[in-house]
Amino acid sequence: VTGMLQSVSHDGVELLSAPLQPHFWRAPVDNDRGNRMPNRQGVWRNAGASWRCDSLEVTESAGGVVIAASGQITSVNAPYTLTYTIRPSGEVHVQAEMGKPNRDGTGELPRFGLRMGVNDSITDLTWYGRGPDETTWDRDELPLGRWESTVAEQYFQYSEPQETGTHVSTRWLALTSEDSPGLAVFADPAGCSIPEQAITFSALPYAAEDIEAAKYA
Repeated sequence: VTGMLQSVSHDGVELLSAPLQPHFWRAPVDNDRGNRMPNRQGVWRNAGASWRCDSLEVTESAGGVVIAASGQITSVNAPYTLTYTIRPSGEVHVQAEMGKPNRDGTGELPRFGLRMGVNDSITDLTWYGRGPDETTWDRDELPLGRWESTVAEQYFQYSEPQETGTHVSTRWLALTSEDSPGLAVFADPAGCSIPEQAITFSALPYAAEDIEAAKYA
């Protein structure tokens, strides 16, 4: 039992190419390399892949079926729980919680989030939030609106590959295609500690590991 959401399908079409899983890393930017972030916080690079699910609890409520998958991020010895609430409408509410790591030298957490791979046929991106360019926690002054792009266009070719295509303060996003079903993600303000920031996301054609490993764009 992995505790990860492995499959989402519609009319027989599988939408995921990789499961929804814990993710704590981002491809370092120039400033990160300058302050040795990859060394100081490197323990988090593959921490998500070290999650081991120890228990699975299934309960029913008025809002749907609740599945709680609990275990450990073993590389940092931290308790971690993913809770899925599957609603009658077909929506899946996901909540991630992690306790304090029981290991020295973990440094600051580069990112706390989840990632998944989607079907290659899903190429279009629409979101409601800041745009149309990428934004970060300290550069969030762009207009609020509904924006359209493609997954390929989200990757900016810096002279040295690094984190790109991030969007903060997002209310919702949709990954779609003309020829197949798509996926939509909505912020849950009631469950967000900073409601006005909502979702931070990126939708890229490359994984963070591949971007970090590449030397030139």
